[in-house]
Amino acid sequence: MFPSRQYTTEDELANSNVYDICHDERGYLWFATERGMSRFDGYKFTNYLFKEGLDGAIVYSLSQDETGKLYAATKYDGIYSLNGDFNKLIAEDKDLSNEEITIANNYLYSLKINKQITAVLMGGNKFNKIVFPSKEIIPLCLFKDDAGNIYTGTNKGIYLLNGFAPAKQVFTEITASIYSISKQANNWYFGSTNIIFHKSENTLSTISVPDVGNIINLLIDKNTNIWASTFPDNKCFLISQNKTLDISAKLNLRGISVNKIMEDHEGNIWIATYGKGIFCIHHMYCKNYNILDGLSNEYVTAIQSQTNGNLFVGTYNGLYNLDKNGLHLTKRYEHSLEYIKELHVDSESLWATAAGISANLLHVGDVTINNTNTTFLYASAALIDGEDLYYSRWNKKLYRTSAKTKSEADAELVFYDSTAIWNRINKIFKDKNANIWIGTTRGLYIIDPKGLYQKMDTGFFKTNISSFIYDGDGTLLIGSDRGLIKYKNKKWSISRDVKGKNLESITSMSIDNKKRVWIGTLNGLFLLDNNKLLQFDTRNTLLSDEINALEYDNYTNYIWVGTTYGLSSINLTLFDKTPVNPPVAIFKTLRSKDSIYRELDVNNDIILPHTASNFAVRFSAVHFSSPEGIKFLYKFDDGEWQPATGRQIEFASMPYGKHILLLKSFGEQEIEGPVATLIITVETPFWATVWFKIIIGIAIGISAYLILKKRFEAVRKKQQERLELQSKIAELRHQALAASMNPHFIFNALNSIQHFINSHNTEEATDYLAKFARLIRMMLDFGGKTFIPLKDELERINYYLELEKIRFGNKLTFNVVIDPQLLIDEPEIPNMVIQPVVENALWHGLLPANRNGNLNISFTKIGNAIRVIVDDDGIGLHESKRRKKSGHNSLGIQMIRERLDLMKRLSGYEATITILDKSDFNPPGQGTLVQINLA
Repeated sequence: MFPSRQYTTEDELANSNVYDICHDERGYLWFATERGMSRFDGYKFTNYLFKEGLDGAIVYSLSQDETGKLYAATKYDGIYSLNGDFNKLIAEDKDLSNEEITIANNYLYSLKINKQITAVLMGGNKFNKIVFPSKEIIPLCLFKDDAGNIYTGTNKGIYLLNGFAPAKQVFTEITASIYSISKQANNWYFGSTNIIFHKSENTLSTISVPDVGNIINLLIDKNTNIWASTFPDNKCFLISQNKTLDISAKLNLRGISVNKIMEDHEGNIWIATYGKGIFCIHHMYCKNYNILDGLSNEYVTAIQSQTNGNLFVGTYNGLYNLDKNGLHLTKRYEHSLEYIKELHVDSESLWATAAGISANLLHVGDVTINNTNTTFLYASAALIDGEDLYYSRWNKKLYRTSAKTKSEADAELVFYDSTAIWNRINKIFKDKNANIWIGTTRGLYIIDPKGLYQKMDTGFFKTNISSFIYDGDGTLLIGSDRGLIKYKNKKWSISRDVKGKNLESITSMSIDNKKRVWIGTLNGLFLLDNNKLLQFDTRNTLLSDEINALEYDNYTNYIWVGTTYGLSSINLTLFDKTPVNPPVAIFKTLRSKDSIYRELDVNNDIILPHTASNFAVRFSAVHFSSPEGIKFLYKFDDGEWQPATGRQIEFASMPYGKHILLLKSFGEQEIEGPVATLIITVETPFWATVWFKIIIGIAIGISAYLILKKRFEAVRKKQQERLELQSKIAELRHQALAASMNPHFIFNALNSIQHFINSHNTEEATDYLAKFARLIRMMLDFGGKTFIPLKDELERINYYLELEKIRFGNKLTFNVVIDPQLLIDEPEIPNMVIQPVVENALWHGLLPANRNGNLNISFTKIGNAIRVIVDDDGIGLHESKRRKKSGHNSLGIQMIRERLDLMKRLSGYEATITILDKSDFNPPGQGTLVQINLA
């Protein structure tokens, strides 16, 4: 029997009484049940009843129109159409029993079996009973072909329906009662008390089925297998390759009514029953044999095929041979356990290694099974090499004897490792170089043609060796419980997994005619095809994941799989030509704390409120052959593809705005399905919008500007007040300095005047006194001013130097030079900046020299600035500092610098003063040079 699954209410099917099945355009399967409807994606059922608008609980029939819209006919409450949820389309009417409906060309046809057919014009809800040529004609079924034509099987043949027009008989050569109709390509099949096969016009033949009643359901699948169910005997049959199989017995449906048989887009067969839910028969290239097929012991341990088509199956208790009539058991000792370890063929002979009974009972013996001479050996492993027979008696020793005589007395011990801690030889293999390989429970040995042996280091320590085989490129593959070992050109490599699939616990290996390697493990069956690794297990084909034996039958192109729960076969011809449909990924629901958004596969653009930034997206894939084996990858926005855990993705604190979620699925044979796209937009609240942020930003900016401006104004005002106070203090200090200088100057000047008077030099005394008075008046007039005209400063300097020259006598010579442009421009310069420098030059430079001195003062216009040079040939700056008292500073120069700095900070006026000792010049000179730059 093919692999199958049963779905009932325990799997969340709405009800186990299922009347009809329908495939929609998105790939979902719909089931009409006695308690609403169920939609199925292969993994989970979604049920529809009152909450979804389906008031009628009992749904009899399903149909689709040309647009793919689904319609559901209920027993008591009319007909509904599905558009998200169900909406009532046609109210219940006495003429509409809705036991079966179909839709075509804007007409809905409702069948009341054994009574009548009513046509309904869609949209107008206009009813009309279909008229037949005779009142004796009773409709029994409805059928819609691929062209949209509607046929009805009656008790007197087949009729074509066309809206409200009278029914027209077709296939006039058929006059029997027709209970079901099916079509494959251009061939018609009609279910009556047997199957009528209509191949061409007026060419009929009959396909017999057991005499069990009327064939009420008929399906011809893509592989031309015939599926049929009958009533009232409630039988279900499969007719394939001229063989009839009772499906009812295989599925345990004896006495159960089958209401519908359907083939889905993937080639799976669905059977709807009354009381036992639904059955899915899948992977039709695989067949399973268990106790129902005559395999009384389902623990299969060894398999061996012959070139004549015979197949032998070793089990935990007995040897079977499989032929067209089924499985047949052979036991040498009825009341003893016969554990078949290995099976080997030699020409037309079969060798079986066995255990479980006493060695003296199973020494060496022959028996004929299906015309094949079979030899039983009490051995854990054996190798038939031409005329040689190698075997091990479930211990550490390997013997060789004649394969013809099978004489244990003549057996030769060819291998024995007395130091080994393992206890059994598992497998014996001869390679292309005539080396004998010995696989044990804890390692690997090799015996060369000369009989010398050595233990091989495979990279796995103390591993159990189970099998040997060459792959397509000549690499020796060795199966072990820790993975796959590869040996080629005296180099080893090991693989614990391939493509993320676990290859540990290998029990057996085989190779088919396409050089593909089949690997049996305790975790399932694997097909290694180049770099592709496919897995077969209980989720898709096999009876058990524990694989004990493999055998490729070249005669039938089958791979035979021995499992713990029975025998499986894979028809490789059918397997290779069976198209594998990629799973179609779908988004199902989006759940946030406020609501649930359904039917995301219909509407892939969801807008969420800003409060729903935390949500979960549920998804699935429409796939029925192997739904549990589907893998999902998702990509969010510009991120990387990453695997999904389960069938839900949770998102937290999702940023506002538009997001794109991509989803793709991988099914059998790692085939990638189409990418599904879901656009999720989390609404941006007004307070998070760009324009709001701009307004807030502008408001904050203006507020900050006003606050900072006010603060800066206050700081500036306070700083201005502090600077003005400092300036005032500096001016007062400057004036105080000038006042402190005046008494000294005045005292000297008065002495000079007194000297002139005493010497009766009245004229010079008068001239000196006039100049002195003019200088005093100028100092009084300019004392409170910050800036004075340059010409006034020149006049004051001249008065001062002339008075000092009188005091110095002939020892002082001075010269004042001014740029003519300055006399034209008449600029103003800072007050009391030049005069203190001139005074310093006299008192600290020339006077201490005690000799004749020269003082040169120049005013030059440099761009918009004035450069003043005060140059003397006195003792110089360095010598002046040396003669001064320690800690004494020139207060006049310091105050000038402070005044100039304050003027710059208050008004931006640029002025600098530089004092240089001319002894530092190249060549060195005598005296001091002061440069004053006034902006």
